[in-house]
Amino acid sequence: FTLHAHGQIEINNITQHQSTTLLNIDTTHYTWSTHDMTNVYNHLLTRGYQYGSSFQKMQSLHGTATSVVAQLTNDLSAINDLSSYRLLHPTLMDACLHPILTLIPGFDTTFIPVGVQKIVNIGKMDLSYPNLEVRGKYRDNISGLGQDGTYTLD
Repeated sequence: FTLHAHGQIEINNITQHQSTTLLNIDTTHYTWSTHDMTNVYNHLLTRGYQYGSSFQKMQSLHGTATSVVAQLTNDLSAINDLSSYRLLHPTLMDACLHPILTLIPGFDTTFIPVGVQKIVNIGKMDLSYPNLEVRGKYRDNISGLGQDGTYTLD
């Protein structure tokens, strides 16, 4: 297949009340937390996700068995030409999926995301932001494409 990305981007320049919680994740009840991203990316490598240094943007992970909050770095100093990127560089958008991949149970299956339902940006977004927070939930409903076509797991 040739579909690499599908999604919807909504940009709202909201200056009134800006919620810090996009998803209903209780941040006071984390059951695990790590700043050791080498181990996290090594774990993803054993699952079939090989990310080079340009794509390794996670700085910290906190979560439960079904939810995750990650801090991502927006360090684009290694990118030579940023003139065509006004919002999010593709490596940063890709890195937004990495925290959710840590929630998928098991060790022997690779899932390739083929769609993003929604990306919400609250406030002004530009390349000068040094960090980005990503929140995700695992809902026990995974869809994807295999060699034999589309499949859905519950």
